[in-house]
Amino acid sequence: MTYADMSWFQMFIFCAMGAQTLAMVITLFQAMIAKAAPTRIMALDIVSIHIVSLIIMYSIAAKRALFLDVALALALVAFIGTLALIRYVLLNRQKGEAGDA
Repeated sequence: MTYADMSWFQMFIFCAMGAQTLAMVITLFQAMIAKAAPTRIMALDIVSIHIVSLIIMYSIAAKRALFLDVALALALVAFIGTLALIRYVLLNRQKGEAGDA
């Protein structure tokens, strides 16, 4: 597909995908420099949201509905993973407080 074959809507979608990718890179940088575990977890959750939105935008641009199912499955897995990480951090924090007493 060349630029001459693309509609203005597809060009807009690809520009939005570029902006979304830039936002994802900034969020990944935030996840790398963060010191607290909850901040890293939230940053990684936001990265998963960026990935899901990129898949959805590509699905719209490519006119393929199959990618929407992939995005939905990835969103569910990311949500469950975030909940598991938060539970892990909270349990370790509670064990640390119980060991101090």
